[in-house]
Amino acid sequence: MSLIKEGLNKGDSMAGILLIAIAFVFIFSSSGYAGEMIGSPRYYRYIKDSSLPYQPTDEINYEEANNLYTYYEAYFDGEGRVVSLKKFVKGKLEWVDKYVYGATGSLESRERSALDTILP
Repeated sequence: MSLIKEGLNKGDSMAGILLIAIAFVFIFSSSGYAGEMIGSPRYYRYIKDSSLPYQPTDEINYEEANNLYTYYEAYFDGEGRVVSLKKFVKGKLEWVDKYVYGATGSLESRERSALDTILP
């Protein structure tokens, strides 16, 4: 009987540890700071620039991007929102937009770095 009790206690302990680990992962995976970039850059042929934040359209691969006169490189956060958008012309960086979102998901700020402020 004591062996069964001991086995249950160990099982309860393991279940408790597993529950805590799952809660830890869930809490910290969804609490990233505004502007956190997830994954690799993605490349686009165009952007919709009628309102902020600009939205890249017509995704292409890196090789296609480098063969274009103008292309865009975008990074996204865990919510799928653009947090960094770069414009390249003839393979050279022209500008960088960085977007920060508030707790409600709305755009809080935009920072534009033009070529003359990126390069010395």
